Amino acid sequence: MYIIFATVIVLSIVLFGSSVLSIIKTYVSSSTSSFKIGNMWFSSLFIINFSLILFIYAFYYYKSTSVGNLGPTGDKGFPGYSGDTCIISSQNSSC
Repeated sequence: MYIIFATVIVLSIVLFGSSVLSIIKTYVSSSTSSFKIGNMWFSSLFIINFSLILFIYAFYYYKSTSVGNLGPTGDKGFPGYSGDTCIISSQNSSC
């Protein structure tokens, strides 16, 4: 699971790093309202995706570490057949 998260983070940095930096630089240096609207759209999508990934990780962690509810115990079954005796020694083994 950690390999998938690390791969997504590294690919995001490699593929979108320059775009994100240019958006941040333009937002800081510019005061046009249309760019602020586009940046707000980018920020909201980023927050939604981050919260979705966080929820999936928390749900996976909860399901993998929690023990489920045990069902009611049923009737005891019929006893099985007794098996052959197994003798293991250094000379021969017969099971």
